[in-house]
Amino acid sequence: MFPKGAYPRLEFCVDNVKTLCMYCHLRWWHKNPIEAYEWFTAKFPERDAALRIMKQNQSPLTEDIIKELIKETEVLIEKENHTRNC
Repeated sequence: MFPKGAYPRLEFCVDNVKTLCMYCHLRWWHKNPIEAYEWFTAKFPERDAALRIMKQNQSPLTEDIIKELIKETEVLIEKENHTRNC
């Protein structure tokens, strides 16, 4: 969705990731970015709204912020693993 070069804090945000097969990623997403973004906003309006807010906060990444982002990611992974094992 939003490029990590322009929005470095979103590099660590799982909501800023959309998994696609190689064909869809290269032959559709990157070849039709306007259509792809319109599809994303229609399919995932809550994620799009949250990302728009998050991308406005682009203060520099500090070591403490990176550690906090890692902890948040670990919690999300643990929740996902727990959900799959139940």
